[in-house]
Amino acid sequence: ESDIAEITITTVGVGTAKTVPVSYCEDATAEKLVATTDDSSLSTFVKADEPSKFEWYLGGVKLDESALIPSTSKVSSTTTNTYKVVPTYTISISSNHVCKGDTADLDVTVKHIDAPAVNNVITYTLGDTLTDGSFKSLLTQDPSAVTPGKDMTLVWYDENMSELKSEPIPSADKSMTKDVTLKYYVSQRDADGCESVLRDVDVIVSLTPVPKTKVAKFCEDYLSTESIEDFVEKSDPSYSLKWYDADKSKGGLEISTPVISTTKTTKQPTDTIVYYVSQIDANGTESSTVPVNVVIYARPELKT
Repeated sequence: ESDIAEITITTVGVGTAKTVPVSYCEDATAEKLVATTDDSSLSTFVKADEPSKFEWYLGGVKLDESALIPSTSKVSSTTTNTYKVVPTYTISISSNHVCKGDTADLDVTVKHIDAPAVNNVITYTLGDTLTDGSFKSLLTQDPSAVTPGKDMTLVWYDENMSELKSEPIPSADKSMTKDVTLKYYVSQRDADGCESVLRDVDVIVSLTPVPKTKVAKFCEDYLSTESIEDFVEKSDPSYSLKWYDADKSKGGLEISTPVISTTKTTKQPTDTIVYYVSQIDANGTESSTVPVNVVIYARPELKT
């Protein structure tokens, strides 16, 4: 019988991975995913100084180093991907003896911000000026023109898409001899600074008041009893309306009063038909045209 030899067995504990959820705006620059280990989870095991590496998984697929910077490309809605991370410790490179800790999740959220709803053209006449000769700001003039989402802040841009410090106030030119159309843009931001795409906001400064319009919204194939004129408010009941197939200032042609159709013609979630309307006062003076949007929403489909 040989001499008795002593064999030492060391148990190496690898801590549970610790992660912190991260959130990005669309198209933001993302950083490489990181994790640490929770030493308190080691109990009586001998602590490895540091895990040799972490193994990362997404959707059950093991990721290499180049895939550890999340994509923040545009999404149609706020999206969260859950990465799985496993801390490992290599005891012997030659024998490829690897200890693994418990798996932890790391949520990466890419935030999508919907654009604010732009409901109608904002209109001014020279008679709308204040005592100092200036106009009111856009949404003071028409509070219903733009609707922000909950907990969102509107951000305004000029016609060159340069950000403005505050809500625009059009200039009032008493010497104007024809109607003027101005272009602004608006987006909205959340508390984290994530911003939506820009939406157009058209502003008309007119010599003759233009009618006020609102969006006509219908479900597909709805049997509408409304007239298109139900979505137009004349400045005076005695005024008459005149309809066009496009903006009059851009060559639009006069048409008869449109009849609302709720039949969809595309496979998109919504179809939008745009008509243009002006109003004529008792003296026969015609205003500029403003759009009336008719939006048809597709019938929802039940998926089985």
